[in-house]
Amino acid sequence: MTKSAFHELNLPDAGELVQKSRLMQFIAAEIRQRGLTQSAAGERLGFNQLNVSALVNEKISRFPVEKLMTFVTRLGFGVSVRIEGGGVALDMPVTFGALPGNWGKEVLSQ
Repeated sequence: MTKSAFHELNLPDAGELVQKSRLMQFIAAEIRQRGLTQSAAGERLGFNQLNVSALVNEKISRFPVEKLMTFVTRLGFGVSVRIEGGGVALDMPVTFGALPGNWGKEVLSQ
């Protein structure tokens, strides 16, 4: 298995950073594939163009994994979590509510 740059740097949260990066790359690719402008993507995802720009440019610290999974569902995809170990395997679909408060109306802090 190839290690990520995050793992090579021995970052303590390397696994989470890889998850965020993969989700951001997926969302950015979907925005490009659909031919959406950043403004149109923002309307679809529930926030402004500046935040879409941060997302497609992988400003990882601005977006928790849960918000990125919310954006994936707003693009029409399902999200699930797989739990396994100890002879148990469980697949659970994950659902997300609306973004809280004015989150989408402000530029997220850098």
